[in-house]
Formats: sequence, C-alpha cells, structure tokens
Amino acid sequence: RLGGEMINAYLIPLAQPGINPYEILIEVVQGRLPLLEKDYTEKFVSKAASRVIISPKTGIISSVEGIEKVFCNSYCRYFFQRYGIGDEMVGADVKFKNQEIGYIIAQCNNSEDIEKIVLNLVNKIKLIVQ
Repeated sequence: RLGGEMINAYLIPLAQPGINPYEILIEVVQGRLPLLEKDYTEKFVSKAASRVIISPKTGIISSVEGIEKVFCNSYCRYFFQRYGIGDEMVGADVKFKNQEIGYIIAQCNNSEDIEKIVLNLVNKIKLIVQ
C-alpha cells in the first residue's frame, strides 16, 4: 500500500536500503508485481521510526530548547521543525496539524530498542508555550 507522510520517503529506505517504495508502486500500477515476497520485515537491515513533537498546549511559543541535542544524536537521521518561537499554537479544530512543532526520524540497529531511542530524542526537546 502507499504509505503516509514519512513511511515511503524515509522509514522504509532507512530500514531496508535498496527498496524504493515509489518505484515499486509505479510497477504495481503498471500491472507488474516487482516484489517476490509478501513480507520483507525479517530482511530489514535496521529499524527506523518517526515521532511528532506536539505542543503541550495552545498559545504562543516562547522557547524551544534541545534541538541541537537531537541533531547531534547519532540515532537522529532527520528533524523537521514546523513552528518556533513566536508562532501561535491552536487546536486541531481551528487549524489541522497546527500543534505539531516538528518531526524526528531515527534509525538504529535491529538489536536496539527503537521506541526507547525515539522517546529519548523527543524528551530532549523542551517547549514553553504561554
């Protein structure tokens, strides 16, 4: 299936280099079946995950700290910041995805706990919203 947001662009290629979900999708749409197996998860060479940094409440962002700690962490592959100091956070009923400060994408070896790693990265970001 066609994944959402970061699945095809980042997570699958990090977990299994050489698999390009967009090329596979084009093959499938053209009536060809490019995949030999139904499940490739056991063949992944690493783990990858993404998490959204959410504003703790509505209001104006007065401080964002810890981004440099995330960027310098060896597990971090990408960090996309959507909002920063001075931006107003409102509820999803007012503006969709407005409380999403940014996105972290991490990668680790198969033997490591990707959930723990991502949580550690998320916890490095400190926001003050007033």
